Amino acid sequence: IINLLAEHIYMTTKQIYLLLFLKGFFYGDRDDLLKLLKNLKDNRILAMYQFKSTLSKKDSFLIISLDYLGAKIYKAKNKRNANWNLSTVTNTTVYDMKRILSANQLITEAEKWADILFEIKPKLGGTKNGLNAVRPTAKVLFSLNEDEYFGMVECIREFSGWQDELERKLKRYDIFLSSYRGYKNPVLILCGECVEQVREIYLVLDNYFQVELSNYRESNLNYS
Repeated sequence: IINLLAEHIYMTTKQIYLLLFLKGFFYGDRDDLLKLLKNLKDNRILAMYQFKSTLSKKDSFLIISLDYLGAKIYKAKNKRNANWNLSTVTNTTVYDMKRILSANQLITEAEKWADILFEIKPKLGGTKNGLNAVRPTAKVLFSLNEDEYFGMVECIREFSGWQDELERKLKRYDIFLSSYRGYKNPVLILCGECVEQVREIYLVLDNYFQVELSNYRESNLNYS
């Protein structure tokens, strides 16, 4: 559980349960897992956050991350730092938490049928001080039909001004890809919050790509 959260940062109990099951580490039911997670929380190994569902006033869900002692245990056992710092449990916005949960849902589903390498919120490109760097919600490396792909996962949540933020992100992706010399087949994977937002995302993409990326061939950049 500590290793999973060190990599994924934020997860739901369902995501933890599924990945433990797929990896053969846990064969109890969800209630057993929840008791274990709460015990780890009481010992400051994990932190928990409870949110109301936006789809139902009656439903709520838990978001789980490492806490201070969990990060220390991970470092002691693995000789490297977890993808965690104090702001993980103090200053991160609900918006960022939900973006990471969305990326983890995609990764969790993908791991049902393939081995993938991933990193949550990596820094791609840019100068040493971070100028012009782009931070996708996740990067994923995977193979499909014997071809290797480098996926940049951008999870978009609805809030006032999300279209403008997406356009700013697309400009930074443009700068990054213009000098990209890494894995073959870079793919931009955009995850919307609902069908209506996905339609709006396509409008933003169509407008931006026609204006800013008209010199890109289809083989340079695909978006899904």
